[in-house]
Amino acid sequence: MPKSNKTGKNLTSGPRKKSEKADSAKISQIEVEDKTADMLEDITGFEIHDNLDLRARYPGGLEMNDNVIKGLKDPIEHKYFTECSAVVDENNLARSKNVRGLSDAIWAGIPDVNKKY
Repeated sequence: MPKSNKTGKNLTSGPRKKSEKADSAKISQIEVEDKTADMLEDITGFEIHDNLDLRARYPGGLEMNDNVIKGLKDPIEHKYFTECSAVVDENNLARSKNVRGLSDAIWAGIPDVNKKY
């Protein structure tokens, strides 16, 4: 039986190698669009579609300001798009007008090695 620490986590398996992560994490632009909508739905609780305005009042928008949109950088990089090594520019995120634009900004932050064309 593998050794474990107090939390019950297996101590015998090491961290995933960076090359394994990059090789196994291909994502298409359509998948990015779907994950972006899922992320926003998780965060806001609102039903999401591609043309939904990020700044307008609900139901036509998500009522987000630039700071809130820039704040999406952390969940994008550390929760929703970690497997594809996304590194996004918060200013590019803030330039997004709608959900589609936000997913385009995320796509731009994904390394080419992790993109499925």
